[in-house]
Amino acid sequence: MSRGGQVNSYGFEFKSDGDGKKKGGSGSGSDKDKDDDWYNDLDWLYNLMENIAELEREQNRLEEEYEDLLTDQTKTGQDLYKMLIKQLGNLYTQLDHQTHALEMREREMREFMDTTNDQDQYLWYNWEDRTLEIDWDAIDLITDKDLYDHVKDLISEAESIQDKMDDAEDAIIDINNSI
Repeated sequence: MSRGGQVNSYGFEFKSDGDGKKKGGSGSGSDKDKDDDWYNDLDWLYNLMENIAELEREQNRLEEEYEDLLTDQTKTGQDLYKMLIKQLGNLYTQLDHQTHALEMREREMREFMDTTNDQDQYLWYNWEDRTLEIDWDAIDLITDKDLYDHVKDLISEAESIQDKMDDAEDAIIDINNSI
């Protein structure tokens, strides 16, 4: 999950302090002045993305096997048909996974924008156009370095989520074209 009260893959819960950092122990505890905020920069959809990558590898293997079948004169049309059915099954599974990934990325963007609504004069997400909108003129007027750095970090995070959404959309288009 993208914000607040989340559990990482090790079962530890980290609370968001509102700026995208997760509150959690830093480990040693020996230096009291040390910043004890921890940010989990691992992709929260890691397992799903790994499943998708494995399906893509399987699809490549199936396509190579299909090409081999085409050159093997001992194979029949039935053999080719079975291989095509396997490929279609894999593609539909990939499509299902990518659609799920896109839905989760959209949810992540909504949650992220909800947590940044105090900075919506600088950035917002246009759902109609499916684009991140940034008011560079308003950002140029920021005189507080901490605020500027915060807004810059928010933009970077939003761009990262947008890139992942775009990747999922592109994959869906490619899969539909293959089907």
